[in-house]
Amino acid sequence: MPGGGGVGPPTSPMAPLEESPLRAPLPQFSDKLIDADPARRMPQRPAQSAADHPLEAFRDFRREGSSSSAGEGASSAANPEVFGLAKKPKNLAEIYRAPVELCFMGTFDELCEAGRSGQRWLLVNIQSPTEFASQQLNADTWQDESLREVIKSGFLFWQQYFDSQHGATYVRYYLQNEPTFPHIGVIDPITGQLVKSWTGFKDAERLLDKLMDYADAPPRDVMAVDGDMQQAHMALGQDEEQAQLADAIASSLAGVDTPWTRLAPTAPPPPEWGPAPELPPQGSPGSIQLRVRLPSGQNWLENFSLEHSLGDVLRAVHHLSGHSLSTTKKYQLATHGAAPLTQHSEKLRALQVSGRAAVSLIERD
Repeated sequence: MPGGGGVGPPTSPMAPLEESPLRAPLPQFSDKLIDADPARRMPQRPAQSAADHPLEAFRDFRREGSSSSAGEGASSAANPEVFGLAKKPKNLAEIYRAPVELCFMGTFDELCEAGRSGQRWLLVNIQSPTEFASQQLNADTWQDESLREVIKSGFLFWQQYFDSQHGATYVRYYLQNEPTFPHIGVIDPITGQLVKSWTGFKDAERLLDKLMDYADAPPRDVMAVDGDMQQAHMALGQDEEQAQLADAIASSLAGVDTPWTRLAPTAPPPPEWGPAPELPPQGSPGSIQLRVRLPSGQNWLENFSLEHSLGDVLRAVHHLSGHSLSTTKKYQLATHGAAPLTQHSEKLRALQVSGRAAVSLIERD
């Protein structure tokens, strides 16, 4: 090129680039992209509780479980009630809440065993989550205070869904022919017989009238009662023989010629209570039929007048119920919704009851 001294030859744009050195190969290995066990590849569904039903739209099972484990005290402390005013539910879960504080927690076999030992009828409620009558029972019937008192005193309450593990067993044995839900049944724990049953919604008043008849006559094991009576007669015979032998020895030592069989009987001790009051016949005007829960835990049914006093009730219990009361103890007669009677002169009219009512006779300190 003219006039361009000292300039080198031009560089070609197509000159090749320098090649980088080859990378070393990766080591070979083998692994599983998917587990060969099909069971491990299937999504696992959590186990369903017997009480937690997927078709139940109204109930809060988590809250019911926590309230039943914590007890009624924790519930009332968190939501204090005003005296004289009923606690209002805040949502559907509280309205249709199951009566967990009444329910027996266990299998049907355990329920029967507890009923036999405690001489209590078994009250079974089998529900269906798709039948609104089941929710009605929880919201209305099982929340009635008078009915709850009768259930607590003479029954063991057991509530299950028809398709739960325990509920399905009950349905298979007792409701084989086209069962209808909800089902309410009274079971004799000794024989296992279904003695009474209802289907659909039943109000508390109707159930109370029927259940009080059963509560007045608790189930008893006839074989066990006969065995106890036989033992009592044997013990009584032994006591009489010992007493006769002691009288004969005493007469011979004293030189008395009178046979021990002619000894004059001892006078009975004077009664501690006055005579039993005159009681009205059932259904007479101004009368009421009381189912009295005695301090021993037994139930006693009798007719009284509303003008009878607490003292009249105590004398009737002492003389007619078979349960002796002590004059050294104080008693009160209580029922739901009224102040208890504590003075012997207080009338039954103060309890504000009529027709048939359940009351409790309680010993006071």
